[in-house]
Amino acid sequence: MNLLPDKFFENKKRLYLLLIAVPVLIYLKSLFYGFSPMDEQWLILRDTKFIGKWESLWGVFNDSIQGIYYRPVLWMTFILDSKLGGVEPFFFHLTNIVFHALAVVVVFRLLNLIHPDTKISFLLALLFALHPLMLNAVAWVPGRNDSLLCIFVVLSLSGFINYLNNQKTIFLLQHLVFFILAFLTKESAVLLPVLYLIVYFTYSKYSPKLIVLILAWGLVSAIWFVVRNSLITYYPVGTGNLVESIQKTLMGFVTFAGKAFFPVKQSIAPTVHNSSIIAGIAMLVLVVVLFFKPGLQNKKIARMGLLMYVILLLVPVWFGSNAPLGIQDEHRGYTPMVGLLIFVAQINYDRTRVMFTNALLILSVVFGIKTFWRMDVYQNASNYTAEGVKDCPENFIFHFQKADELSADKRFAEAISYYNQAIALRPDRAQLYHNRANAYAQLGNKDKSVDDFSSALQLSDYKAEVYLSRMLNYRHFGEIEKCVQDLQAINARYPGFVAPKLAKSIAEEWIDYSIVSITKMMEQQPANAGLYVNRAKLYMDKRKGKEALADLKKATELEPANTEYKAYYKELEQSFPH
Repeated sequence: MNLLPDKFFENKKRLYLLLIAVPVLIYLKSLFYGFSPMDEQWLILRDTKFIGKWESLWGVFNDSIQGIYYRPVLWMTFILDSKLGGVEPFFFHLTNIVFHALAVVVVFRLLNLIHPDTKISFLLALLFALHPLMLNAVAWVPGRNDSLLCIFVVLSLSGFINYLNNQKTIFLLQHLVFFILAFLTKESAVLLPVLYLIVYFTYSKYSPKLIVLILAWGLVSAIWFVVRNSLITYYPVGTGNLVESIQKTLMGFVTFAGKAFFPVKQSIAPTVHNSSIIAGIAMLVLVVVLFFKPGLQNKKIARMGLLMYVILLLVPVWFGSNAPLGIQDEHRGYTPMVGLLIFVAQINYDRTRVMFTNALLILSVVFGIKTFWRMDVYQNASNYTAEGVKDCPENFIFHFQKADELSADKRFAEAISYYNQAIALRPDRAQLYHNRANAYAQLGNKDKSVDDFSSALQLSDYKAEVYLSRMLNYRHFGEIEKCVQDLQAINARYPGFVAPKLAKSIAEEWIDYSIVSITKMMEQQPANAGLYVNRAKLYMDKRKGKEALADLKKATELEPANTEYKAYYKELEQSFPH
């Protein structure tokens, strides 16, 4: 039984409408999700001044994201979202869905360009639209970078294939424009020239025009490289041992390959340890088997698809595999997936066409259900953090976020247990000690709170903030003397950092504290004239002239021969109106 008869595919407008409507309906509930506690914080919420200005649309080209990434197109989309709705998550999620729907459409067009069977192209595009591996790129706001990359890469490839087939300049311009946009979207585009060479020799034979194309690709790559390197100040991954690096990268490929065909054990922070190696091995075996039985219609195009998958995945997999925790974010598999679809389209299904197409449709439905069911992981910060703690317990950031979440709910004892786990994983992070110190303070544990602030002070590059926190902590516990010492340390090292109103308030508390302390000392040393003079000065700071005058008078009575006390008393007495 053919679940979708061939006649259904004769109306292409209907197919396009379905390819837009289906992913929109699946992801509709994500419109009402919030921001996660991860990249949105520093990409969007902490940079609202920049993304809230139209002028920033030009500024993105000569600036980097936190000195780590050069991604002007991503930033531009955030600016447009911000101008539409401020920092409301709704518009950011809406844009993600729009980009995904657009990606599905251009993928369908590319598949249909390479493989003229509209039914197969449609079903593979539908599979792409609903695949659970795409979820991270759609429901998680920063994941849109891979949707954008996919759109530009696919349009660039479509233009290039059309150019090779028709030799029309308009297609070459399309190819080059979207190639440049891909470079301005994500670093993964750096290997696109290699992919273009493979595409070239898949569809054409060598001609002198290839030299011109290589020069054009090289020029774009060189300009991007120079501009990017002039702005990037931090390189988060080191190569380390080459053999070890290659091993890690291969394992990363295996985990991605497994999820491409068998999306099991998904995670918001996937690593080799919390992903299925078995699924990856099964996928590799399946690909080898398909080469021989039932075989492939066009091995050159099938090979092109597999190489496309490897090339587009190589940079992100290498990057993730060699990072400290080896995290392989699932959205990085978004664009490479197109290569696998090109390969699958070439499977020789002639004898079992109905069975093959029915299987693609059923698999799409199953994938759509899984995507919809898993989507709530991205619903809010709480869901996201809980998933991270469960999936990736070796990542300190999720324990840290969970602890901060519990602290915000005033569940400080529970928060401390998560801070402890985070610190056990990363004892070098000042912010962990800083936030645990605040939790200890709320529980009334002064000693542990002070110890943690002191530890944070030793580790932090932002000592002014830690000094301020410890100063306020001392104030909270009534240790005004130590509070003033930290205030003096801040003023000496970071002038103007403490707000004048706060500094004045602490100074007044210090005067009151000092008056009480001197008064207690007077009870032990009632004949100490100096104590009366010192208290008089403090009374003057509080504009209590009568009390100050009484203390100075007492000081002159205790030491009648002290001319300094007498002069001070006389000067103050004369300042009062008679």
